[in-house]
Amino acid sequence: RVLVDECTQSVEPSTLIPLSRGCTHMVLIGDHRQLPPTVITEEAKRGGLELSLFARLAHDGSTAPGGLPLGSTAVVSPVLLDEQRRMHPSISAFPSAHFYGGCIRDAAPDRPPIPGVPWAQAGEMRVLLVDVGSMDGEASEGTSWRNAAEVDAVLDLTRFVLGDGATGQGTGVSRLPVEELAVITPYLQQKNA
Repeated sequence: RVLVDECTQSVEPSTLIPLSRGCTHMVLIGDHRQLPPTVITEEAKRGGLELSLFARLAHDGSTAPGGLPLGSTAVVSPVLLDEQRRMHPSISAFPSAHFYGGCIRDAAPDRPPIPGVPWAQAGEMRVLLVDVGSMDGEASEGTSWRNAAEVDAVLDLTRFVLGDGATGQGTGVSRLPVEELAVITPYLQQKNA
């Protein structure tokens, strides 16, 4: 038996390898509507590696990357997990509408907006875009990147929402418990900056 998590981000041969060892049951977990495999070369794309095994099995007849022939009907119908508990409804509205035909139900806890943050639509839109205004300080090391201006902006906002004020002088007012804050970056160098 084989279970492959996030298999839609894996190129098809990577998923086939564990299945080739006498697999009698398989469970493929992922979301073929959002994150495809990362394929860098055009040759690999032309060879069909932009498509995961999950996406190939769930193919609904729409055009595949590179116009590859896949047939017109799905081999299996994926089970849609149609309830999300992580995002404010203003954040989940976009993926629900654009990837799932509006089928995703919101069950996230209702939390008030963090005071003092310039939320759009009087706090009804919980997406904040911060223009750091500069590419200065951007540098790479190996395959990772860092940007000093972005790090400074993230630290200023973090201090503010944790109650230390944007200047770092401290206000004594806690806007958000520290255990409710996560700063996420895909770059190791950005994390270490």
